[in-house]
Amino acid sequence: MQIDESDNYSNGSDNSENNGATLGESTPECQAYEEWGDFSCASDTQPGDNAANQKKFGLKNAIREMLIIITFAVVLFFGINITMQNSVIVSGSMQPTLSVGERVLIYKLAYKFGHSPQRGDIIVFTPPAKVPHDTDYIKRIIGMPGEIVEIKDGEVIIHKPDGSSITLDEPYIAAPPNYYYISPAPIPEDNYFVMSDNRNSSADSHGG
Repeated sequence: MQIDESDNYSNGSDNSENNGATLGESTPECQAYEEWGDFSCASDTQPGDNAANQKKFGLKNAIREMLIIITFAVVLFFGINITMQNSVIVSGSMQPTLSVGERVLIYKLAYKFGHSPQRGDIIVFTPPAKVPHDTDYIKRIIGMPGEIVEIKDGEVIIHKPDGSSITLDEPYIAAPPNYYYISPAPIPEDNYFVMSDNRNSSADSHGG
């Protein structure tokens, strides 16, 4: 049998050429690794270079994560301070609902997005200039715009613009008020009549 040696050498030559062609190129797996900063598949990368590259990319990732955390913390800090207020009760005017030394978290935007003040709401506000004060007041809304408030026989009576009247049920007060009062005129628009829960030991709207 005659053996064609040229074919054998030709096949061997082709294999070596194919192998040589692939040695200088990155396989798909190597390319994927290279995209993530792992150059261990590259034929021209030394072991020392791999360690340096991994350290460099690890440091970059750590810095990026730290910047993200700091940015998030700053945004959260300013967001809380814009929308919330942390206050301490310094007087007994709202007892028994709120006691001296208690902390309250106040939502500053409660009435900014469609929700209007309602009777019974506890609010924090700066009192009128004619009222001596060195801090904000915290009171409960009792009278609404257009209403007349009457305090008689330990009860609060609301006279509405339509001529009807209601007597408030107030289980939250410390004791019934021991004085008489009636509004000299209907409450103006965008104004509210506020009172403390400790009716007989506080300053509120009934004092003028």
